[in-house]
Amino acid sequence: MNQVRIAERKEHDQLKGHKYTFLINRNNLSDKQENALSEMVTLYPALGEACRLKELFNDLWGMPDKQTAEAFLEQWYCEVEAAKIPAFEKFSRTVKAHWSGIIHFVESRITNGILEGINRKI
Repeated sequence: MNQVRIAERKEHDQLKGHKYTFLINRNNLSDKQENALSEMVTLYPALGEACRLKELFNDLWGMPDKQTAEAFLEQWYCEVEAAKIPAFEKFSRTVKAHWSGIIHFVESRITNGILEGINRKI
């Protein structure tokens, strides 16, 4: 998302100072930030599409089961390919490379955080 904002910022000075407006989850924005985001999404279609894809991807973590998550991720991947936003295409390739791990997390909700903590102590 930030790479898309940076590319647009080079062309439009109005985006200055709005980095975190795009990076923070929409439900954590203040009213002022929400209004600014809505306005910028309307004025800059590339940023609007990038915001939509980002928010859509975040919905993945609430999927109830493996089959739903797989179908959702496949649909998201197709939408990224259709949008042709270079930063998201790169991210989608990373998602594709880690597909099984992402789906496994959605299914089990288990991470390797505990193991990483133990390794740190050692």
